[in-house]
Amino acid sequence: MYTDELRKELFKKLKAWAEVNQKICLMEEEASGVSFEGLIESNEKYGELCLLAEELRNEIESVMIGTKYFPLFGLGSKQKEVLDIFAEAKSLDHDKNIEKHLDLHLIGLQDDVKRRLAEVKPLYLTTAINPNSRIYRFYNEAIRCYIYGAFEASSVLCRAICETIAKRYIENTKYKDFLYGKQKTDESAPSIGKILKKLSINKKAVGLYYRIGSNADKILHSKNEKTAEKEACETISHLQSFIKEFYQEHDFSAEWI
Repeated sequence: MYTDELRKELFKKLKAWAEVNQKICLMEEEASGVSFEGLIESNEKYGELCLLAEELRNEIESVMIGTKYFPLFGLGSKQKEVLDIFAEAKSLDHDKNIEKHLDLHLIGLQDDVKRRLAEVKPLYLTTAINPNSRIYRFYNEAIRCYIYGAFEASSVLCRAICETIAKRYIENTKYKDFLYGKQKTDESAPSIGKILKKLSINKKAVGLYYRIGSNADKILHSKNEKTAEKEACETISHLQSFIKEFYQEHDFSAEWI
């Protein structure tokens, strides 16, 4: 696993850094009263160790930047303590290390990002959109997640958008109590999809609602489910169709919520 390799590399470098610093401390103790500059001038080995310690520190920091993407699990309390202390102390090259990490990361992503961006079709609507609405923000995030390779997050956000649109519509009907209040807890209460059918929403829109919801359910509840890029792209396409079907048929609200 990538995280296992990352953890091994991190603690290997931390061990080497600690050993180098121990040697540096011993030299400083033996040369008590001598300034740092004096030690550098009089002891070539001391200078080499200081440079090595700084190099190792930058390498460790670079690896730790990579760990931000994953939880490091199975750590001992001492290991966690060492990481917490190291994370608090930024090196002089901290910003440069982040910049280097991003350069390498984005260069690797560039071709995939360009291709995915070309695959996503724009969504054109006659309905006015409130840019501060939840749906507007969710849609923007769903597209960004897909483009940058977070396929599961993109698909789950697509389901959230469908549900929010459907609930907003149902709130203005006689079935609103099935969403909130006492009837919501009734086991016989119809699901959102069934309510849409009762309200005579067209079959295509209802079918898309179920399909998008089913994809998200697999991600959230199936143990070994992993969303592929193609599936995430199809889910976005289904979401766009759902939005167009829903709004074109019902002239639904002047704004997205």
